[in-house]
Amino acid sequence: MPQRKRPPQRAHLTYRQINRLLPFTNAPLFHALQLLATGDSARFHMPGHKGEPLFNTYAEVFAIDFTETYGTGNLYLGDGPIRDAEVAAALYFGASDCFFLTGGSTQGIMAMLATAVGKGGSVLLDRECHKSVCHACALLDITPYFVSAPLIEPFAVSGELPKDAIERALLDHPDVKAVLVTSPTYYGVRRALPELQSRNFNIRSFGERVAMNTPIQGTAADIIKIAMVRVRDRLVREGLESRLILQVHDELILEAPKSEQEEAMRLLKEEMEAAFQMDAPLVAEAKAGHSWYDTK
Repeated sequence: MPQRKRPPQRAHLTYRQINRLLPFTNAPLFHALQLLATGDSARFHMPGHKGEPLFNTYAEVFAIDFTETYGTGNLYLGDGPIRDAEVAAALYFGASDCFFLTGGSTQGIMAMLATAVGKGGSVLLDRECHKSVCHACALLDITPYFVSAPLIEPFAVSGELPKDAIERALLDHPDVKAVLVTSPTYYGVRRALPELQSRNFNIRSFGERVAMNTPIQGTAADIIKIAMVRVRDRLVREGLESRLILQVHDELILEAPKSEQEEAMRLLKEEMEAAFQMDAPLVAEAKAGHSWYDTK
């Protein structure tokens, strides 16, 4: 079995030579990708864009978007610039070692539970957790205990996760080694909540309130953004002079000629209500006036 290179002690901070053109670097993987991007080799591997930008945002990233190939190292063996970059990251963060995530968030969740709980341990989970958490429990023989949040009726959306339920579960199951609580929106957007680690009670309580509110408010923000794109595209597609000029919370404001008023109102209502499909229908109202104040 190949042996991975171990990070040196912090007192012996050195960087390996990755290429004779770049004898010393503290970003070995990045520079290895740059060398590949500026070389004259053809790409017959994934990803399919072959280094050409698919859109303008972050266009420069596509040139160095390579799979494992000659010059970048091997994730299975753990060598080359990939391993050099892991060693550099471990030194930077003061960790004993570092392994880059290679299989998406699922692998990261499994690694996290393996570290925090360990094989055969117990963990407390909320019912909103990703299914990969359950997969990790099965693979590692971890015993899961669950705590559920009550639903907000009539929307059937999980609401606030009761702290007293978590405290009771911890008292009932003293063998629990970790608590995993998630706070995503429907589309996977998460908010960093450093307040949850604060020693200050008021700051920590604020973080807890934000975490409980994020799934609903964050999803609502996602929906209105989808609606904005749909409305804008529909206006362009139908060749209307009406334009989307402002978004205020869950409202979209159009500027339209008098001749397009009825059509713009119908279009706006249709696209906003079709932005997101769920059991409880989205209902939108469209009003017209010379100013936003007039529509209230």
